[in-house]
Amino acid sequence: MNKVLQDLSRIKALKHAYLDIEGHDSISTFPDEKRAPIKKARQIIDQYYMAAQSIEKSYDEMIFPLADGDNLIIFFFDETTIAILLTEEKINLPMAHMALKVIMQRIKSGEYQTQAIEPVPQKPKGQATLPPAPKKVPITEPEETTLLKEDNRSFTMYRGQKVYHDPPSEKEKAAPKKKKMMYRGQEM
Repeated sequence: MNKVLQDLSRIKALKHAYLDIEGHDSISTFPDEKRAPIKKARQIIDQYYMAAQSIEKSYDEMIFPLADGDNLIIFFFDETTIAILLTEEKINLPMAHMALKVIMQRIKSGEYQTQAIEPVPQKPKGQATLPPAPKKVPITEPEETTLLKEDNRSFTMYRGQKVYHDPPSEKEKAAPKKKKMMYRGQEM
């Protein structure tokens, strides 16, 4: 356990951390008076995560700025691993994320097992666990293409819907193009 705490203390601007990995005891550097609020925060975070899942979104991290200038940062590594950090206002998030990722991998691999971190029995039924993260689907802009049909009527595919255009009449094809001047809906 001391090795985990030493590794956590190396993250600059980190005040406290709570690590929860399914199958292992949770690790916390929060003082006793702040542990109950963190457990309540964990329930709220689970609700955020499940709400995001229900609309097919996912969060890898959440940042909540606090009134005293600190940040409450939550990292989701996978559906069974979460880290809750209390940090100073200015923190290098990518470095903190990488350091936590290494610590989590070491815990999962058993590197800290000699430090008395042992797997705990399965959680009782009814207690919320994080659902698996949804697959990320790339968002692309719709393409605009014009296709011709047999009756010479064209349509444009725009955002997944067909917009039909009538072919120009012979009169419209033969007439010279002239600009129409419009003012307040009236031709001039």
